[in-house]
Amino acid sequence: MVAANSGEEIGNDWLKAAEEAGRPFEDTSARWRHNTINLMSLGLLLAGFPAAYFATRPLPTPLTVPILGLVYGSIIFSLFTLVAHEASHGLFLITRSPRLRRVLNDVSGWAVCMLFLRDYGLHWRIGHNLHHQRVLEDDDPQNCSKYVLEGRALLSKLAKVWLIPFYEFETYRLWMRGLDDRCPKPEGYEAAPAWLRGTGFVLGWAAILFAPLLEAPVATLLTVLIAIKTATCLNFLKSSLEHGGGYREAQDQRLKTRSLIFPLNGFLFPFCITPYHWEHHLVPMIPWYRLPRFRKEIADRIPEPWRDWIYTPGPELLRQVILP
Repeated sequence: MVAANSGEEIGNDWLKAAEEAGRPFEDTSARWRHNTINLMSLGLLLAGFPAAYFATRPLPTPLTVPILGLVYGSIIFSLFTLVAHEASHGLFLITRSPRLRRVLNDVSGWAVCMLFLRDYGLHWRIGHNLHHQRVLEDDDPQNCSKYVLEGRALLSKLAKVWLIPFYEFETYRLWMRGLDDRCPKPEGYEAAPAWLRGTGFVLGWAAILFAPLLEAPVATLLTVLIAIKTATCLNFLKSSLEHGGGYREAQDQRLKTRSLIFPLNGFLFPFCITPYHWEHHLVPMIPWYRLPRFRKEIADRIPEPWRDWIYTPGPELLRQVILP
């Protein structure tokens, strides 16, 4: 694999040219088409909840619970990708009025984040956009280097999520107050009150789980717990696979991430931006559904020494991130 600083040897003019090639893909003037794509994608994603439920009804409960938990966790993870992530760039819903656009995207982002006690403004609207400017830096509020885990540290974190009850809700901070494993909060941002996030969490889940809890309380709670653990693990894996493996050493912010090539990535892509993560960091305001076309447009502009850096082969990715 090419050394992180070798861009100085071959020049980075190709990055500027690739950025310029991406500008036409930022166009969102066809607002109704854009909004229809996102809302239909959201509808398809949400339809996965009842579809999975009815598909597993003939199965015995001990088998249904883990299957539904894994499926629902994947859908939850995808909601953050499709809604919260796109909303943070002002791209989930587009309107002629900038003020209304901001409101609609904020409401959409909060609707997802409150279900998981997350502050959308802190972690996404502010934090994610700062992440694009400070990738893997100590003040990156979303993916600072200590949060992007590799090897034993990553495997240990995944094991803790699965083996320690409610670990994903950070309850361990109640008895480990000195632990410093979070990325710093953006300066100048006042977090939403804890009572507001707590109220949204309780009311949201009460509405979602009211009927299932009446029918099967224990199975429902176990399913939700597995689902949240699944989503949490996917998030840790996502951060590590996208930014782990020596990428902090890159001198150029645009080269501190990779895109992932894996089987069925075209099928999974609409709800997981990871396959085109490098392209997204290169030109963040391109709507997710145009990223495949953008890649085709610039594929020939990537110098050969950088291709394995951007599209790391599977065995090398495994060696760098999972088994360094």
